[in-house]
Formats: sequence, C-alpha cells, structure tokens
Amino acid sequence: MNKCGACKKFMSSKATDGVTCCIAECATVYHRDCVGVSTKLQLTRPWTCTSCMAKKPRNNANSTPVRASDFVEDTGNNTSITGGSVYDFESFEAKLLQKLDGIISSSIKSELKPLQKNLSALTELTQSVEFMSTKFDEIYKDFSCLRSETQTLRAENTKLQEQMKDMTVRMSRLEQQARENNIELQCVPEHPRENLISTVSQLSSVVSAPVSKSDIISCIRVAKSNPNSSRPRAIIVKLSSSDLRDSLLASCWKYNKENSANKLNSSDLGIAGEKQPIYVSEHLSPSNRALHAQARSFKKDNHFKFLWIRNGRILMKKNESSATLWV
Repeated sequence: MNKCGACKKFMSSKATDGVTCCIAECATVYHRDCVGVSTKLQLTRPWTCTSCMAKKPRNNANSTPVRASDFVEDTGNNTSITGGSVYDFESFEAKLLQKLDGIISSSIKSELKPLQKNLSALTELTQSVEFMSTKFDEIYKDFSCLRSETQTLRAENTKLQEQMKDMTVRMSRLEQQARENNIELQCVPEHPRENLISTVSQLSSVVSAPVSKSDIISCIRVAKSNPNSSRPRAIIVKLSSSDLRDSLLASCWKYNKENSANKLNSSDLGIAGEKQPIYVSEHLSPSNRALHAQARSFKKDNHFKFLWIRNGRILMKKNESSATLWV
C-alpha cells in the first residue's frame, strides 16, 4: 500500500481515492482531499503535483497549474468543467462567498434600519409610558389626599348642617319669645292722622278687655311682606305682659264667636268708611309666619275646619271630634 505524499497516511485500494504525479522521478500518490481535488472529478490528462510544478521552468507551458478542464465530473454523462485551475476555483469560491457575505450583510443592515427606527420609537414610547405612569402615580396620590380631605369636609359639613338646624330652631324660638307680649292687627284701614294707641284702646273696650295706655309699650305699623299687596300695613302692639296679651286675644275670640254675624270690624274701632273685617292674632316670627301660611293652604286643600295659634304654636283640627295637631 502507498502512503499519501501530504499526510503520510496509507492510501485506500480504491482508484478514485487518490491521484498520482505523472513525473516519473516523483510518482507520489496523494489523497484527493489533501491536494484539493474532488473525488467526483476524473483526470483527462496527466496530473503533476505542486512540488514538481515548482521545479519546472516558467517558460514551459507545462508549468501552467492544473486547470479544472483537466478533470471531468463523475456524474454519469462526463460533462467537463470549464474554467481555471482547482486553486482558481477555490479562490473564485472564496470571493463568491465573500461577495455573498457582503450582499447578505448589506441586506441585513438595510432590513435592520427600519427595525432600529422602530426600536427608537419603541424606546421613546417606553419613556413616555414611564413618564405617564409616574404622573399617574402623582395624580392618584393627590386624588387620594383630596378624597380624604373631601370626606373630612363632608363630615364637618354634615355636623355644621345639624348645628345650623339646631341654631335655626333656637333662633326661631328666641324670636317668638321676643314677641310673646305682642299682638298683631290685620286689615285695619290706614289714615294720615291716625292714633294707633287710641285704636288699640277702642279695640280693648269693644271686646271687654280693658287695656290702659300705660300697658301699651309700643304700637306701630310694619312694612308689608308683599309690597304689591293692597291690604293695609299690619299693626304690631307690644303690651306689658303676656297675660294681658292672652286676655285680649281670648276676648277677641269670644267676641267673634258671640257676634258671628257681625264680627270685629273697622266700624267697631270708630274708623269711618266701608266696614272692613279686623283680625287679631299673636305676633309670629318670620319662620312661624311662613309655616302658618303653609298651614292655611293645607287646611283649605284638605278640608280642615279649625286652625289657630297659641303661644307661638300653630294648631289644626279636622273637625270637632278629631284630635288636635301641632304643626
């Protein structure tokens, strides 16, 4: 068995595994893989190894390296390979691979450019999302603080409303207590030279509840609650005591009951002109006055028979047999 002149390993018995140098002095056998000759190629003329080729003169045509045309590919139809030497083919292959590598690299780079832009946009988007997330956390924190403050304010507001209601009730009671000695006369005709104290004295004389001038602390007309009303201004009389007030009111109520056909009117007070009914009642505070107006409307709509005032309280009764209601 022969050894390969390149790797010094024994050759196989197959003829296609190696090539032999055609120089008689050399006749060295090589593995095809060691000298770069494919096992699929067949020699078409004598082959010279590289060592012997280097020893030949340069002007000899035989010094031309073995070309690919010296071999044919073992494909069954013996198609020849045209072109340069085996080494030229390897160089061409390397250059082709290098060119392909450049083309692939260029293609990859061109394809990566949009991705890089998208990546840049994605980075900006990520930064924006992080910024918005931070702002959202700050806003949520502020919202939580505001919600806590709102709940506190609501609790305080509820407490203040309750206190206000309590104070309103107390104020209404105080206002009514300040009027506990007062009576109010409605629908008394007005005259330029009227003497209200004499009018009140005449009233007390008519209803048989004498009131001296010294018992009348003040007697004035007050402004109308409705400026467009045609009714005369009311007269507020402040007496010296609540007992005197109650006595006068009871006498007026008794007089009207006994004279149901001719109740207390302007002629009874010595006022000339057409008769006008006169109404005498307790002097109510503004809140009780509004409540009294609503009670009168309720009485009319629901057919209640009785509605009266006692010690600043508004009382109602459906009929003689029904229970008394405190409004």
